[in-house]
Amino acid sequence: MYKPTSSRNDLQSWWSGEPSVEMEEQEIVQKVQVKRNSSMQLPDCPVCWDGFDDGPRMPRLLHCGHTICQVCLEHLLFESGLGQRCVRCPECRGVCVWRGLHELPKNYILLRVLSASSSTYKPTEISPRPIQWPELPLILQISHLSSLIIEHIPRMIERKLWDLGKLLWALTAMLVFLPLSFAHMVLAWTTAVLGSFVFLWFSLGSMGIAVFMFFTWCCYNIAQFLLDLGWGYCNRVRSRAMPLFNPYY
Repeated sequence: MYKPTSSRNDLQSWWSGEPSVEMEEQEIVQKVQVKRNSSMQLPDCPVCWDGFDDGPRMPRLLHCGHTICQVCLEHLLFESGLGQRCVRCPECRGVCVWRGLHELPKNYILLRVLSASSSTYKPTEISPRPIQWPELPLILQISHLSSLIIEHIPRMIERKLWDLGKLLWALTAMLVFLPLSFAHMVLAWTTAVLGSFVFLWFSLGSMGIAVFMFFTWCCYNIAQFLLDLGWGYCNRVRSRAMPLFNPYY
């Protein structure tokens, strides 16, 4: 494809604004080399030497037949000729009447070639190499164990709190019921001792053996009743407290 060989000042005259300082000759040469080394040679804009596309760099046909990208056409210098606004073609320097950017036809043949090349050319995708972690099984095991521990810690705490509550309840029951049973036992022994003294006094007062035996029998029954009542309290406390300490009781 023909490339313009004019000087840099001539290139700057094609633009309507300030000249681009960033566009250096070395970058232009690199762009040309990249285009030449590509697998499929496609035409590019003769002004900016960038490839055409269906976006901002849409290929537009001038009246002389040359194709310029849309961005470069917007920056061309306008001239007045024959009472109309005109622009000069950067390729042949021919005068073309300017009626607006959208009045210039698109180069549909070039667009078809570009679409066909983009659909046929698909760069080979290299699948990334999987990363191997030799410590991954150990890390997974540690994470699994830690998750199990974290999951069971609340249950263990609830179970220990429940056991502590049962122990406190059992101690409270013992503090309530055991003094009552001990009181009954002390009262029984006190009654037996006092009854013995009373019966002994009656017997010494010549009341007779029958009276002494009768009062002895009464004291014995009273003491036995009080002792049975005290042991009943003890057995009741033990029956209520044993399931708290031994769940299999």
